[in-house]
Amino acid sequence: MKNDIADAITAFIARHHHADLLEAMVDTSNGVPYLNLWAWHIQQGKQFGDAMQNVAESGDWGYLADIVDEAGSSTFSIALDSVYPDWPDALDHGDNSLIDVLHAAARALPERTVCMFHHIDAWPPVDVRSGQEMDFS
Repeated sequence: MKNDIADAITAFIARHHHADLLEAMVDTSNGVPYLNLWAWHIQQGKQFGDAMQNVAESGDWGYLADIVDEAGSSTFSIALDSVYPDWPDALDHGDNSLIDVLHAAARALPERTVCMFHHIDAWPPVDVRSGQEMDFS
């Protein structure tokens, strides 16, 4: 099952290797965890860091939505029951496993592409390349 997840992530990234931003989000709005992926282009003249600083200050992810155009998405098609077998407990192990898979797949992306991971409405996101929380203060 985990190979299916890695294959789906790798295929998504390969299709959207020209994106400015890759967002990977664990979404539980259906009651069980899914990995939703988005590839975004940042609008000309807009700054990712400025938008994310506004998100950090307000908690409103709409600031990010205001500066991006969707290049592609995959929502509610990558089930994560094998990554989070004890959902909602033991999240760290599942998060680390997903970040490892995302990190490996992101190696195919240009260095300029921002890759972030987070849970729905959670702050702060994690930089997939470094494995560290992103700081926008």
